[in-house]
Amino acid sequence: MNRLISWGAGFALGAGIGATLVYLFTPISGRTVIEAVQTGYRETLADARQAAADRRAELEAELQRRQTQPRQRPQPREDADQPAER
Repeated sequence: MNRLISWGAGFALGAGIGATLVYLFTPISGRTVIEAVQTGYRETLADARQAAADRRAELEAELQRRQTQPRQRPQPREDADQPAER
């Protein structure tokens, strides 16, 4: 558990330092960078939600198809009636 906490803390610290360096050393204004990141985040979130909705529709259609399709019994194997050889 300590390794996971250490990893998470290191990741958060690295992300914070990286974001600070980008904010300080980009050739465009900080406000422009923040707006670009926010726009990218919103677009990515919208794409992810659309992909999730599409996948859900596919899965619901598959479930509906399986529920309405008559159940097929498995075919017995040809060698099922013979005793197993040792």
